Amino acid sequence: MAITSALSTKELARVAALAYEGKTIRVSLAVLGTSGLTVESTSADWDTEKVSGGGYADFTATLPAGGYDATDGRLEIGGTAGANTFIDAEFTATGPGFTYDSIYVVIDESTYIHSLLTESPAVTLSDGQVITYRIQLALDS
Repeated sequence: MAITSALSTKELARVAALAYEGKTIRVSLAVLGTSGLTVESTSADWDTEKVSGGGYADFTATLPAGGYDATDGRLEIGGTAGANTFIDAEFTATGPGFTYDSIYVVIDESTYIHSLLTESPAVTLSDGQVITYRIQLALDS
């Protein structure tokens, strides 16, 4: 006898609304160096390694409602409400620019970071250079 289970797309939407809708996403750049921070480290610890100067500013936005993407079988939250949308976190260097090797995401200034991306080797942006990280939050069953 086999048992099959399925999660309602409406339940995914309910959970996504509680977790993300209307909350602030912050994307920040940091230099990990020898600090030993990991994806399990606190937002406050990561903030001590955050880039400063050279035109650096955190990227922030308010998260919209998500949309179910039947092709991917998941609810996706991006820059606009609906499926197949992304958050485009853009960073621009000025003057001397800046170097970083970590990109971390914080939702609603939570105690812990949401996710971590690591660049290897480190990235250096010079005056006038722009880089964009495309981020998509998703819930699936």
